[in-house]
Amino acid sequence: MEREDLQNSIEVLQEQCRAFEREGKFKKAQLIKKQIEEELLREEAKVYDEIQGKQENERIELEDSHLLEYQEFISNWDKRLTSHKKDADQQIFLMIEKHKREKIQLLEKLEKQIPLTPKPSAELLNMLKIQEGLIKIQDYGEAHKVQQRVNILTKGENQNWDKERMRKIMQQEAHLDKRQEIELNALKKRLNTIEDEMKTARIAELESLLQKYQNAKKELQNYQIQELNKFSSQRSVMLA
Repeated sequence: MEREDLQNSIEVLQEQCRAFEREGKFKKAQLIKKQIEEELLREEAKVYDEIQGKQENERIELEDSHLLEYQEFISNWDKRLTSHKKDADQQIFLMIEKHKREKIQLLEKLEKQIPLTPKPSAELLNMLKIQEGLIKIQDYGEAHKVQQRVNILTKGENQNWDKERMRKIMQQEAHLDKRQEIELNALKKRLNTIEDEMKTARIAELESLLQKYQNAKKELQNYQIQELNKFSSQRSVMLA
């Protein structure tokens, strides 16, 4: 309504200017013309300030919108990566616990499968038979000598067996350790690959987000330039 009042006021002044022109009162016509120009310049400055204010608000709104979208992007990706890290740690923990149980089960199995004492050797069995024969004929002196020999053989065979038994257990344990190491490394590699893929996707999405902002910013700049050009054209018409 204010603009309409200004336009009406300008039209009245222009009519007065033309009337003074017809009457030959050029000095008064010049004063009216100057008044019209001042009114138009004031209006022009006012409109220009309004456009500038509006455009500044548009730029701020665009930047705020982008900042909010960027913050949401960062927050969402932080949550996704944190969730993956938590899940990865849980999977690794569960596998390690499974490996512990497997080792306990293996050792228990080997303890049952591999006897604590070895089978007597042929030599030892022969010495035991000789000892029994000597006892039957009550040759206790020779039986005692054979018994000592039996004890020495038994001790030696037990010691050798203990070493062999331990070697077998350690060999089986080493095989299990190797298999579990391969299994755990494969899991870690797979989880790291997933994390790397997520980070690559994050970079791509961030670049897309930034490009989207740059496109919107360029589009707004072009629109605002056109708006100012339109204002300049209208200004020229008003001052003509």
